[in-house]
Amino acid sequence: MKVLIQNTKRPENKRIIVEKILEDGLEYVQNEYGNFVVSEALNQFEFEFTSRIFSQMKSHFVKLSQNKFSSKFIEICIDRAPKNIQEEICKEFCSSTYLHKVIQSKFGNFVLQKSIKIFKDPLLIECTANSLVEVTQYQVQLKWGTDLLPKFISDLPRKAQEDKDRLVDILNTQMIFIDQKYKEYRQHQSNEYQ
Repeated sequence: MKVLIQNTKRPENKRIIVEKILEDGLEYVQNEYGNFVVSEALNQFEFEFTSRIFSQMKSHFVKLSQNKFSSKFIEICIDRAPKNIQEEICKEFCSSTYLHKVIQSKFGNFVLQKSIKIFKDPLLIECTANSLVEVTQYQVQLKWGTDLLPKFISDLPRKAQEDKDRLVDILNTQMIFIDQKYKEYRQHQSNEYQ
């Protein structure tokens, strides 16, 4: 299939392949082998042919980012999709009530890191910082709160200094709250064993 897609030059043949992908696109991107077919089409075909594949995945980006195979597809979307699709991905992450699950996900956390790094969107950083309190793993909270997010904030463009200051304040507030909750938990654990 990979060779077929790579050697497809005629527009009508590209359309036929994309139509076949669209028949079960959501299934394909979550499948070990189907994911490669969809990814190869995105990498080889012009956007005029693949735009409908991106559109079919709208409102599924958060879910797909947590799957081993479809997370690779989402990373291609982050890299190759036009600005309006990238903005859709960003909006979906920010409006999701499951962003904390993406942060904890073995695959989703890499997709989210890549999204923040590529998009440099202050709102996405803010949503991520605000979701840290819902993360159930303290080590993950620490990694994001003391390592990843501060780096992403510092990487924002200079013209975003006001956003940087605001984001640092938000992150500091969240980390104080997280540390307090962790101390309470440890104290409670200590009291139970006495």
